[in-house]
Amino acid sequence: MAAPTLAARSTSGLEFFSLGENEHQAQQVESNCRLVSFSQDGTRLAVCNGQTTKILSFAGSELKEYCQLDHRRTSCCIFSPRGHCVALYQPYVVSKDIPEGTPNMSVYDLRSDAPRLLKAWVQKKQAEWCPQWNEDETVCAKQQGSTVNFFEGTNLDVPAHRLHLDQLKAFSIAPHGQHVACSAAGGKDQPSTVRIFMYPGLERPIASKSFFQADRIDMMWNCRATGLIISCSTETSADSYYGDTSLHYLGTDGEGFSVSLDKKGPVYHAEWSPNGREFCVIYGHMPAKAVLFNTHCEPVFQFGTGPRNIAHFNPHGSLLAIAGFGNLRGSIEVWDVTRKSLVTRVDAPDTTHFMWSPDGERFVTATTTPRLRVGNGFKIWNYRGECQHKQDYCEKGQELWEVTWQPGSYPPPKLTYVPIDAVKAQEKKVEAYRPPGLRGKESTFKLHDDEELPENAKKQEDLSKNALRNRKKRQAKKTKQITDGPNEEPEEQHKPEEPSPTSGDPEKDKRVRNLRKKLQQIEQLEEKQRNGVPLELNQLEKLKNKAPLIEELESLSL
Repeated sequence: MAAPTLAARSTSGLEFFSLGENEHQAQQVESNCRLVSFSQDGTRLAVCNGQTTKILSFAGSELKEYCQLDHRRTSCCIFSPRGHCVALYQPYVVSKDIPEGTPNMSVYDLRSDAPRLLKAWVQKKQAEWCPQWNEDETVCAKQQGSTVNFFEGTNLDVPAHRLHLDQLKAFSIAPHGQHVACSAAGGKDQPSTVRIFMYPGLERPIASKSFFQADRIDMMWNCRATGLIISCSTETSADSYYGDTSLHYLGTDGEGFSVSLDKKGPVYHAEWSPNGREFCVIYGHMPAKAVLFNTHCEPVFQFGTGPRNIAHFNPHGSLLAIAGFGNLRGSIEVWDVTRKSLVTRVDAPDTTHFMWSPDGERFVTATTTPRLRVGNGFKIWNYRGECQHKQDYCEKGQELWEVTWQPGSYPPPKLTYVPIDAVKAQEKKVEAYRPPGLRGKESTFKLHDDEELPENAKKQEDLSKNALRNRKKRQAKKTKQITDGPNEEPEEQHKPEEPSPTSGDPEKDKRVRNLRKKLQQIEQLEEKQRNGVPLELNQLEKLKNKAPLIEELESLSL
């Protein structure tokens, strides 16, 4: 099977890079490109060059032009799941002649020899422009204010069903089935809500969850359409100027859970695994923590802490890349999700974009404009951390704007690698400057928390300590036998201890044992009191009874 193709949009236009085993071929598709968008199956491509919007089709390895649409300012484009329809959006503008604005959003049917316009709207808010289809494209939905209009088939003129919710913020159609999730903002003393409906029965929700602290709500369906992750965030909070973030799970069966995060700080990223049964969360103050959860929001595996803020699964869910970009140093860890082992660790500084290839064996890291204008270019790595291709645009005096893979269907990769030790892979920390008078002394100040090891590395470290302790015991026993000589009688070594003397009265012996037990507890409480541990009232009463207990024990011992 042919290797995946990477599309790069830059000042020189749109280029395709075909990645072979030993060579990489570049093909220029368009000299001027303002937008590029692939269909989900990778068979169609939309390109806007500032004069027109072209729809291109792939016939094997050849790229043919299907049509040209009179949309010169197209800024957003999306294909339906099967690529039968395309929706285009242009910025909303008004003029003196047309103060209400001209239609700037259009949906076309691409199933015939020529495109057919299904509907054109005047869309003022870009946040609500994107229509959504179900998997078989029998239903198309579009938000209009606080109402979601559902259209059936290619009839986009009259809605077949409507769903109205007060303060509706967003909606999301599940990738499979007929489930629709909607989020609504709360009012004064009213919580925000997320509700799941079953189309076409939109009268009552089948699942619902409320949130009191949620200025913004993001919803993410899993691929099985059995539930979604809900991310709730506030603009500000008492603890942080940047607000707080919480994660929740809501299933189509009505079950809802809150994700318990054991480290304070923001939630940087959350992503579902392609198997739909697990999701990874990056959270907490730096060094951030990465944990894998199941659908009951129970921790499955902890990847430790480090400078990271994103986590991406490959399309097959067999590999997980945990990285830190933006103002972080760009370290990338690749984990085998099945074996829970660290495959590799590489550094890609100044990365602004990361994306797995559709075959699940490669990923691309890119530095793009306008996020960074220095070091524009991209690198293609395999999952073992080997750089397969590097393209530099600054040397040519050009700027790189966007890179994306052409989607496609590939079999799961066969992973062959030598796992690296997570303990040895820890980077050497650069110590801060210390005055000569404080060198060699223990520091009482920490700038941030120490980095934690992954879960399996902790177990390996504990086992190694236990093995070392047992080995020391065996060596000490062997040394003692050599020192004492072979004449020592074995029966003396295993001689049983003689039982403690008794008075002959069972009741009296029982009372003595109880008194000794109480005095032992009192000694433990006195030790806690000397260490500054506050005691309860009943514990203080026990301390007052020490003298009478000693007198009674002495009288019974006579």
